[in-house]
Amino acid sequence: MNIAIIGAGDLAIQIAHFIKNDTSDNVTCFFDDYKEKGSTLKGVKIYGGISEVLEHYEKGFFDKVICAIGYNHLNEKKRICESLLAHNIPFYTFIHSSAIVDISATIGEGSVIYPGVIIDQRVVIGTNTILNLGVIVSHDTKIGCSNFLAPNVTIAGFCNIGDCCNIGMTVTVIDNVTVTSNVRVGASSLVLRSINIDGLYVGSPCVKIK
Repeated sequence: MNIAIIGAGDLAIQIAHFIKNDTSDNVTCFFDDYKEKGSTLKGVKIYGGISEVLEHYEKGFFDKVICAIGYNHLNEKKRICESLLAHNIPFYTFIHSSAIVDISATIGEGSVIYPGVIIDQRVVIGTNTILNLGVIVSHDTKIGCSNFLAPNVTIAGFCNIGDCCNIGMTVTVIDNVTVTSNVRVGASSLVLRSINIDGLYVGSPCVKIK
């Protein structure tokens, strides 16, 4: 299968590496509004900006697309992905072979599951969400769309995470906690109670600082 990647930065390089070395699929092109059209990234051509994705899909340049827009632009990522879905462009889902995903879990299209991730029973992961190295998501937890969970985040059971959240490295979320959309949680923070207002939260236990 031929895969196009939206974005041509560090995250795109990581995802392309995983696809090349952990699947039989091929990354055939990148699209990025801020990179020179016709240039290459790791030997793969950048075909142009995001507005050119549909044209190249219709011409058969790739079979599916995956979005490598990082944690600083999660709302923009969600907007772009929704626009591509509206044009019936299929999304590629990557689950690393070392990840442990229970048979009862659901992984949304376009999501990226890094090495060492553990996804427990009846977990639901939304579309275009990234679970970085060593993330643990416990039973019956729901995570929305276009989120970024950094390395070694641990989320206990029966939690509910909204959309476009950036959860920093080694954050722990205890059971039965709800986190609304557009929340950032700083590295090593401890989330002991639900977060109902968007913003930046840090500390142990975490508090809103911005």
